[in-house]
Amino acid sequence: MNDRPPIVFEDGNQSRDFIDVRDIARCCALALTNDGADGRTLNVGTGRPTTVRGVAEAIARGLGKDLQPEIVNQYRAGDIRHCYADTRLAEELLDFRTEIPFQRGMDDLLAWLETQEASDTVDSARDALVARGLAR
Repeated sequence: MNDRPPIVFEDGNQSRDFIDVRDIARCCALALTNDGADGRTLNVGTGRPTTVRGVAEAIARGLGKDLQPEIVNQYRAGDIRHCYADTRLAEELLDFRTEIPFQRGMDDLLAWLETQEASDTVDSARDALVARGLAR
């Protein structure tokens, strides 16, 4: 929204499990109203990895911006390369599966962003990481 390329640490190919908060809320409701998961720890996610670069590109594209992420090829302390959920136990105990695909959730996020005013705190956030020794 600020016409600056998003800063992406590492090479952008690290992956995470991006789940829509509405799916998380639905899973929490299932856990509260069913006994199947009592006392258990469940991974709640899509079970599908999405690259950080892909998220940055989807946001830029959705905002109608011709911006490529700034890949800094620096690693932040404590980050892991790939992280996505093993959802089998949530499926087995609660019959939970995500319903909102990544692109639909992204479209809803982008629609909400259009109603917001941009506040650019990227530089201060990066400065805070550097000050704490978590990035260079």
